[in-house]
Amino acid sequence: TPAPLFAIESDGRVVFEEKASADTQLTLQPSAGWLAAIRLEVLPHEKHGGKLLRGDAKSANLKPEFRLQRGKIAQPLAIRFADSDRKEPRYTNGFEALGIHEGWRFPNAAEPSTGVYLLDQPVLLAAGDEIVVTLKANSLGCVRVSVSPFASEPAARDWAALLAKALAKDEAVARSAWLAGTGANAAAFTKFKAISREIAECRGGRAKVVVTEPMPPLTVRLLPRGNWQDESGEVVAPAPPHFLPPFLKSADGQRLTRLDLAKWIVAPENPLTARVFMNRLWKQFFGNALSAQTDDVGAQGEWPSHPELLDWLAVEFRESGWDVKHMVKVLVTSATYRQGSSLRPELRDSDPQNRLLASQNPRRLEAEFVRDNALAVAGLLNLEMGGPPVHPYQPPGYYAQLQFPD
Repeated sequence: TPAPLFAIESDGRVVFEEKASADTQLTLQPSAGWLAAIRLEVLPHEKHGGKLLRGDAKSANLKPEFRLQRGKIAQPLAIRFADSDRKEPRYTNGFEALGIHEGWRFPNAAEPSTGVYLLDQPVLLAAGDEIVVTLKANSLGCVRVSVSPFASEPAARDWAALLAKALAKDEAVARSAWLAGTGANAAAFTKFKAISREIAECRGGRAKVVVTEPMPPLTVRLLPRGNWQDESGEVVAPAPPHFLPPFLKSADGQRLTRLDLAKWIVAPENPLTARVFMNRLWKQFFGNALSAQTDDVGAQGEWPSHPELLDWLAVEFRESGWDVKHMVKVLVTSATYRQGSSLRPELRDSDPQNRLLASQNPRRLEAEFVRDNALAVAGLLNLEMGGPPVHPYQPPGYYAQLQFPD
């Protein structure tokens, strides 16, 4: 593809003239010496309205290629890491991708952006060597490329000042700069790159979290004949269903919120929450719930086999301060739970499902319990809390059927 017309200014800036994007190659003729980093500056220019890009481009996604040209021999230059001072985030499997070496995305703004590319292996340049930078589908308005033997922190603006400060402060920093800029000690340089990668993955000690920002509540209306596009219906506010106790009230008389709902769920006047929870907890430890339909304990569900017991458990749970650990202890230390699991012969016909709790119910162990029991029997169960994560064996191709090949 023909390169766009350009002009080279006295400060090394390359200003492109054409509006259409095209593949571009920039050839540099650096002095002999070590090459460890390449800096790519994307600069605003008045010829393009003070913006970074030319034409109607809204944003750019750069992935430059670098090669060393020695006479007729071309050698690609691999990049171990790159970053910039301004960029739009890219995501891989929900996590923000590190750096820009897999793609540098930025909007057509008026502020300059600088990207620094660290070579995977520093190169000792000889006189006459050339560095060729290829920009695919180039839509930049103005760019400047420079090289350095100093593998600085990516996106550092003033390399010379940064290096001078490092040399004046600590000899160890100088030795580190020498190693990063030459890679002379291969074994040490391999370890250095691994440590540098780990430091980058720490993201400066900051962890990404999902944050929910509040927004004004939506207006909700009754929908005539279910037509969600009909806005003639009456506006309705949050409230409990009419057939449940209507004691839900906001403290300040304002619109009810999720906090009001939470208080209503655990209000002393509401017996349902504690009853439903204890019915489910009973099922977990005894195999059968006191009311078999755990998803519906209302009038259309099954009447509890032991209503007084369910009531007592619900009251105990609520009065204990909603203490789940206390209720688990109450259940597992009861005489009913500690019974044998052999069904009594005289009750086989009258109570085949053991709803009268004359014996414990045999039940299948869940997968996690099977694992823990096997480890306990073998004397391998670690009862200590916390510690580093474990990585159990997984056969090759175990995750092949999932949609996450990377």
